[in-house]
Amino acid sequence: MKSIKTLLFNFAVLMLFTCVSCSKEKTMTKGNILTIETNESIDLKLSELFDTLLIVPLEATEKSFIGRISKVITTKQYIFVLDNSIAESLFIFDYDGRIINSFQGTGSGPGEYIRVSNFILSHDEKSVFIKDHSLGKILELDLNGEVIRDLSFSEGIGYHDLYPFEDGFYAVLPADNNIGVKIDILDADLKSTGVTIPIKESDIKIEDEFKNQYFYRGSNGEILFKRKVDNTLSYINENDSSTFVEFSFDKNEFNTLDIPWNKGAEAIHQDNVINEIWLNNFYAFSDQIIDLKDYTLFNVWHGKSWKILAMNKLTLEARFIDKMENDMDGLIANIPGIFPANANANQMVLDIAPDDLFSLNAVLENPTKYSDRIREVEKQIVENPVLFIYRNN
Repeated sequence: MKSIKTLLFNFAVLMLFTCVSCSKEKTMTKGNILTIETNESIDLKLSELFDTLLIVPLEATEKSFIGRISKVITTKQYIFVLDNSIAESLFIFDYDGRIINSFQGTGSGPGEYIRVSNFILSHDEKSVFIKDHSLGKILELDLNGEVIRDLSFSEGIGYHDLYPFEDGFYAVLPADNNIGVKIDILDADLKSTGVTIPIKESDIKIEDEFKNQYFYRGSNGEILFKRKVDNTLSYINENDSSTFVEFSFDKNEFNTLDIPWNKGAEAIHQDNVINEIWLNNFYAFSDQIIDLKDYTLFNVWHGKSWKILAMNKLTLEARFIDKMENDMDGLIANIPGIFPANANANQMVLDIAPDDLFSLNAVLENPTKYSDRIREVEKQIVENPVLFIYRNN
């Protein structure tokens, strides 16, 4: 049974999205449908979205060499950085960029792992759950690297994504016949409670649907849920995700062209969906989301290119960002998209290679209030990426 604190939290989430504010022009109802005019756009400045920038050069040592950053989670004390493609490891840094600990392959026996495929933090942020997809297991470790428990996928199914709450987890796993996904509620031991959260049925039946992140932190503590290649964003509260926003593009070719999912086929493989988007120059939601105080930002595919869509949470209008002006550090003048490293609400993380950072700074026309910090970083011998963490305090 969930604690009173958890019940109150989920009730607050429900109330938040059934009535955002009596003073606002529009409210988030059970199923808002927003039509996106693809020819209409807005300009935004980073300073309109974020109030703080942290520039963190990541220390490079024998135990902290990073090849490619795939996920970043920040807490008050630490920065957790995942490289699941080259180093296949998880690293913990402090905000000065010093390495605190690393989680690197130890073996294939009990309490061991070969690589870190993905990770989440516990609800109290005192332990980390790492997933080794190759061994079919999830291990919980404390921040010193000591194994707390070793859970094989035979005790549950190979979860695509997990989201911790005080007394358990929300888990995304394959739905029946491996078509689409479903959300189960797990207890604190990652065992199924038998409760499945209903989610809005997708218009496209995707076979072998998979991505590393389905859950996104909301800026007010709510939980956002987004499936692969789906134009619906759901908000999860107590055993329910019936509050959602469904986005409809004015050029809605998905329902008009002679494409595989319009031919009566039971399902289409996820790789073929992406190919159709690229081939037909479709508009479709990608998988990067940042939820801020006034806006929710999304990456949107347009064929093989991408754009940033901004949903104004006050007016419930969604417009493409024509120019995302970087008026904070100025290094990348026009931010082209939301990058996949970010996993926190109220922040955006860019990782820049040292050589690129030095080149960008060398041609920077106008100094900014962060110029001195950038020059400090340039004086250091840096081999790992430099994190630029734009956030709201």
